[in-house]
Amino acid sequence: MKRCLDIIVSLAGLCLLSPVILVLAILVRWRLGRPVFFRQSRAGRYGRPFRGLKIRSMSAPRAGQGDRLPASG
Repeated sequence: MKRCLDIIVSLAGLCLLSPVILVLAILVRWRLGRPVFFRQSRAGRYGRPFRGLKIRSMSAPRAGQGDRLPASG
């Protein structure tokens, strides 16, 4: 019963927030370029990994003239 309620509430929330997500996706695409979304593996319950989908919010570091800096690592 709880699982069913979780799915219904999350789908309702997704429907309500979809216009906001769409606007954010358009802004990210315009300002930061592609990809708009990125996937990240995280540890879940009992340490089991799961993949989360996020809206990108950071861009690559840039030099004073606006050129991208090389990746470090």
